Amino acid sequence: MYSLLSMTEEERVARSMLLEECPEVVIQIADAKNIERMLHLTLQLIEAELPVVLDLNLMDEAEESE
Repeated sequence: MYSLLSMTEEERVARSMLLEECPEVVIQIADAKNIERMLHLTLQLIEAELPVVLDLNLMDEAEESE
């Protein structure tokens, strides 16, 4: 899921759960190599006033590609 704008049924279900069920925290796992693509969703979650923890995955590969 890269955005809260739903395209598939799975994304609609995830969006509904995030916005209607008021989770205590949202843990977003993002690929560090493609962080720019993932930050759009991060910003949308913050704008929706959801408590967000951003966990960067694949940091070793991102550091190697620098």
